Amino acid sequence: MSPSGSDSNPGTADRPFRTIQKAADVAGAGKTVIVRDGTYTDVSCGDSMVCINRGGSSGALVTFKAERPGGAKLDGRNRAANGFAVNADHVRIEGFEIMNLANAGGSSSGIQLYRKGAGSQIIGNHIHHIGQICTTTNNGQVGIFVETDNVTIERNYIHDIGRLAPGEGGCSYSGGYAGWEVHDHGIYLNGGGGTRRNTTIRNNVFTHIQRGWAVQIYNGSVTGLDLSNNTFAHGNPNRDQSMIVIYDMTLTNSSIRNNVFYDPDGGRPISTGGSLNISGTTISNNLTNGRDIADRALNGATNNHLNTDPKLGTNNTPQPGSPAIDNGATLTTPNTAYNGTPRPQGKAWDIGAHEQ
Repeated sequence: MSPSGSDSNPGTADRPFRTIQKAADVAGAGKTVIVRDGTYTDVSCGDSMVCINRGGSSGALVTFKAERPGGAKLDGRNRAANGFAVNADHVRIEGFEIMNLANAGGSSSGIQLYRKGAGSQIIGNHIHHIGQICTTTNNGQVGIFVETDNVTIERNYIHDIGRLAPGEGGCSYSGGYAGWEVHDHGIYLNGGGGTRRNTTIRNNVFTHIQRGWAVQIYNGSVTGLDLSNNTFAHGNPNRDQSMIVIYDMTLTNSSIRNNVFYDPDGGRPISTGGSLNISGTTISNNLTNGRDIADRALNGATNNHLNTDPKLGTNNTPQPGSPAIDNGATLTTPNTAYNGTPRPQGKAWDIGAHEQ
């Protein structure tokens, strides 16, 4: 894949395709599409830049990978609603910068897994400036939308998601519209009225998600959620100041551990609402400078560090002496932190996305 290629080429390293969509149309299980540096602006299928309609299998994913992390850029220029629309199972998307997507009349996502994409992996992407328009739609403008099972979301940087506020960029809303405050999220995990199983959200960095929440978990049932070792900075100042919202949801056999919640603006990092049932779930070893971990007592909430400054420095990395270092719970699955360091290091796991 190269911006200087041609879709009439065979798609080899010396004669690459030009569009990611052409590669998606021919790649199959176990194949890797390497995308070279450049800015890709094609809107190839409906309102999406790339539709992935051919998937892989367990152990033989079809992979779309930037040749150099961040070098391949999907720029929707606010003409496209979605970056990657994943319409098949067992897909890996790795190393892209995805930006400038919006949909005034409906939903928009940097990466969308809507009823398809089971067994997929979203790794090491930089997703930002999604939904930067004036709109009164109740549909979300989100970084990653998930409504399927067995998805791993890891080492992504997600920031500046959501529609414009009144007075921002000349935007104004009539009739007292206040929905601009709440609809747009970094990750939207949607139960869809059913049950979502085995979602892993770990080692990600979320900042400035101010038209909704960094992670929204909504509508139905979620079981086997692993939300661990993420860093959340600067919550929604317009509503609740929270980073995670769990609403109208049954949450079972899950864990929310080792996360840093910085600057919930005097609020609480986890907000809840509607019909809520949480059981068999551990909420522990999270660190926040907020006064509580959640807006209500939650079953399984224990050993959290409250009113504690995580002492974050450049790029939300813990500075020397940070209480996030070596204070995390020991998790069962070693993995790679956001900064590329294998976990664990030192005396114990660190809290947050980085490992020192």
